[in-house]
Amino acid sequence: MDQPRRKRTYTQIQQMIREEAPSIFLWTQYDTLGISKKVQYAARPDEWLWLFDAKPAAGRAGRSVISLPVRPSPC
Repeated sequence: MDQPRRKRTYTQIQQMIREEAPSIFLWTQYDTLGISKKVQYAARPDEWLWLFDAKPAAGRAGRSVISLPVRPSPC
């Protein structure tokens, strides 16, 4: 599927979810990520903060990402 068509499809799906409201979202998770050459960690695409995957960087090569505390937004 090409990118413009995919974007239109996802937009339609998001509109349907908002209009039909199959669930009530009570809070939103905000992720704050910091970069450190000392830590090897990649943020997950599903937004779960899985810090068991964080490890000391070998030889401090390259840039790594580590997650910082997350606070829920007020309702």
